Amino acid sequence: MNELRITNINLPIISACDYMVCPEPFYHADRTLEFHVLIYVTEGTIYVTEDGVEYAIQAGELCFLKAGLHHFGEHEIAKGTSWYYVHFYMEEGEEQEYGYESGPMGIHEPMRYCLTLPKLIAIGKDSKASRELRHLVELIHSEDCTKRWVANSILFGVLSELALRAPEKHGEESLAERVADYLREDLVEEFDSNRVAKHFYLSYSYLAAVFKRNQGQTMQEYHRDCRMREAAQLLRRTMLPIGEIGERVGYRDVLYFSRCFHRFSGMSPRDYRKQAKELY
Repeated sequence: MNELRITNINLPIISACDYMVCPEPFYHADRTLEFHVLIYVTEGTIYVTEDGVEYAIQAGELCFLKAGLHHFGEHEIAKGTSWYYVHFYMEEGEEQEYGYESGPMGIHEPMRYCLTLPKLIAIGKDSKASRELRHLVELIHSEDCTKRWVANSILFGVLSELALRAPEKHGEESLAERVADYLREDLVEEFDSNRVAKHFYLSYSYLAAVFKRNQGQTMQEYHRDCRMREAAQLLRRTMLPIGEIGERVGYRDVLYFSRCFHRFSGMSPRDYRKQAKELY
């Protein structure tokens, strides 16, 4: 997905950084740059499409745009949206990724490591990374004579923290969970890929790939399973007619609902309810 790679032997070189507040609605610039871009949103949402993939960067999220890739805005960015940005050059790591390993080093053991940065990551509004970005902008605008020396090392620290943050959820995981929440709340309606894409202001192909990668199944499969789990719960806990239960989870044809439930559970809704009564 056009992620950046960093190494522990090359510092990024900053060309510009600042904090921006949008005075009027606008669309992200249509351009291809020779440097990478870090965007950290503090209020609102920034919409940008890079190399055919749409991203909606929400408050508390950070995204990287890669040098040499065309990006532009398809959706309007609202007045009052605010963000930090950093433009930087960086010699990327080799195609083969060298993961970080802890432990004692042997004599003459090479110390070269290469790590992949998350494309989109939720870092929160008061995380160490967000505080360092604020400090970086303040430093760049100060009269500190050491700023040209120190700024690049601050950015390297931020990038390193993001790349090493395995336990925390990356933006993809957060997005997949938001999609899952949306699908669970939308059981009555038939699955509609266009409606999902419109709700999240992202292309369906990108959403589908992120969801499958993080949830292990397609959105359609997840939506169907949520319907069946809800139906199973209603069969166990209520005495509602089977046809009404089917309608509550989006199936108006009781025979079709029964076939779908049988494929899911291995038994008909009637037999499932009977077995549940015997167990409880």
